[in-house]
Amino acid sequence: MSIVTQRLRQPFTAQRTGSHRDPSVRSPQPVRPRRVRDYLLWLLQVLTAVGFVTAAVSKFTGADHIEVVFAAMGAPLMYTVGALEIAGAIGLLVPRLCGLASTAFVALMAGALITHAVVGGFALPAVVMFCLAVAVAWARRRNTAALVTSLTRGSTTRRHP
Repeated sequence: MSIVTQRLRQPFTAQRTGSHRDPSVRSPQPVRPRRVRDYLLWLLQVLTAVGFVTAAVSKFTGADHIEVVFAAMGAPLMYTVGALEIAGAIGLLVPRLCGLASTAFVALMAGALITHAVVGGFALPAVVMFCLAVAVAWARRRNTAALVTSLTRGSTTRRHP
């Protein structure tokens, strides 16, 4: 009789409930809430990055609704914002930079919301992207603080000849 069959025939005892540790029996590892949170946060970051890349592509291709908003400010600014969105989307996918990139996106989208309030146009995508950037920036605030601390601490300890 195989060991599997023997274990299945055992009554529901302490060994099967896990109070008695049998080294040959591995209990499934529970999924930790922190690990689930990290997976969900990375999913949110990827979705945010995809949203910003999509917005940047529409700026580079000169979509009509984008040109209306940027008409008063000029085309070079439209391409600059598109380049910032691409750079920030890449930053969202780099673990060390994701907090800083999302904080920069909060500032960029705050400017976009002000622009939409002054110039007009359909502001719902800007509101959604602003909310996503705020959520990621808040969740990664410790990463951002650690990065800023390491950068400022590193610059004050260096001695230049």
